[in-house]
Amino acid sequence: MIRSSNAVYESALTDIVCNHVKHDVDSRFIESVLIKSNGYDGFYCVGFQKVDDQCFIIIGRRNAMTRYTATSATDAIEGIGDWYEVTKEEGNRIYKYILNNKQFGKNGKEYLRWDMDK
Repeated sequence: MIRSSNAVYESALTDIVCNHVKHDVDSRFIESVLIKSNGYDGFYCVGFQKVDDQCFIIIGRRNAMTRYTATSATDAIEGIGDWYEVTKEEGNRIYKYILNNKQFGKNGKEYLRWDMDK
């Protein structure tokens, strides 16, 4: 994972809206992911954003205003979030890793865990 920004995504949106240029933009997100590494400590929303041939992972707090209406990672994450550029294979591996690390808290609530160092 390489630290990045949302510049590629913003540029693609500008092209789509203003210039009517077609881009392949796809997004999904996973809520309630416990991350305790690389400066993160707590529950975060992890987004997976694809723009044409580039893939990104977005980490941030869940946007309470879009709790029931978010349809993309950029809607679900509060503010801009932390963007990381990844390969398609790396993004798919991380996505599967998170989904396969389901745990239950003391209160019985289900959450997912991501050890970013692995």
